[in-house]
Amino acid sequence: MPSSHFLVLLSPLPTSDLYISFPFAICSFPILSWPLPPAAMSGRNDAEKSTRGLEGGSQPQRVLSLEVARTVQNPDQHTLKKRPWRPRVTPFSDYLARDYRGKGTEEEPFIINWEEHDPENPQTYSQAYKWTVTMIVATVTLAVALASSIYSGAIRSVEEDFNPSTEVAILGVSLFVLGFAIGPLVWAPLSEVFGRRNVLLFTYSMFTLWNAVACASQNMASLIVFRFLAGAFGSSPLTNAGGTLSDMFNARQRGLALALFAAAPFLGPAIGPIAGGFLGAAAGWRWVQGLLGIFTALLTVISFLIVPETYAPTILRKRAALLSKVTGKSYRAPMDAKKPLDIKGLFKTSLGRPWILLFKEPIVLLISIYMAIVWVSG
Repeated sequence: MPSSHFLVLLSPLPTSDLYISFPFAICSFPILSWPLPPAAMSGRNDAEKSTRGLEGGSQPQRVLSLEVARTVQNPDQHTLKKRPWRPRVTPFSDYLARDYRGKGTEEEPFIINWEEHDPENPQTYSQAYKWTVTMIVATVTLAVALASSIYSGAIRSVEEDFNPSTEVAILGVSLFVLGFAIGPLVWAPLSEVFGRRNVLLFTYSMFTLWNAVACASQNMASLIVFRFLAGAFGSSPLTNAGGTLSDMFNARQRGLALALFAAAPFLGPAIGPIAGGFLGAAAGWRWVQGLLGIFTALLTVISFLIVPETYAPTILRKRAALLSKVTGKSYRAPMDAKKPLDIKGLFKTSLGRPWILLFKEPIVLLISIYMAIVWVSG
């Protein structure tokens, strides 16, 4: 295996919330997840606090929040509309009727929170809906792992078309894996700013695009560039899908969900070379890339229609923004109570945390080195 693989295998990926993924093998996919140290879990703790809800305010504050509610005419006209990806909504009048801490000013904003059995809280989704979403994000991740390895079965067809050296031909795999190391540095923190759904739909749409245009490549250079871009954008589910599951399942259910989900990245590398070998021999490498484009396009449409926004801070921030717009008062999510979202600080933490874990957690360092050696020597 080329030395470039070894460098990529040792590169830590940023984590989204509780999870850090380690890319390994020629197709690079996450195999292990560790809870982060307490100091690195402050963001998740804030989200969990918001999920459990905060204590109600004093009686004068409740009177103040009810006075604000009476100033809004026909409040339910502002209720979010149900959509396939948003099957449960809370009436806007219910937002107004709740008891919020604070005074509604910029200095002391109303602090919104989850109420018990809140329909929009992902933890209260039905089990059937949770497992449907789990299967979809697992398949989305499987397709990414499949894309990384299916090319290897069609390398001979690529060599027949473009006549590159063997080293150049396998760059379609090496640079795809390099994209796995680079992409999550951006997608993990962005999912905490714009939400998991928005990042998934954007990155997976671009992943589909680069898979599709790769099959029309007229030379080796364009093919490997498109493969690199596909890997960079396709890496998003590898770091964010685990966060989606942790958003929906509580601590007791999360283990089973993650265990079943983890099977998807393992299936991709097993299926990829076999499918690529048969299809590449029968129809050529262009149809291998075309198959990826068709498969990922279908998954993009399904994700758009079904996968909801599950990140609690994003949902609560949007609710706070809507309340502020309608009432003219200041509302904030609990994680923004002391200060607004610091995007620069979020990126700094997300980019630095994997390296801290790699060099300060012996188990992370040893397993990363072990897996890199195993796959480089394999």
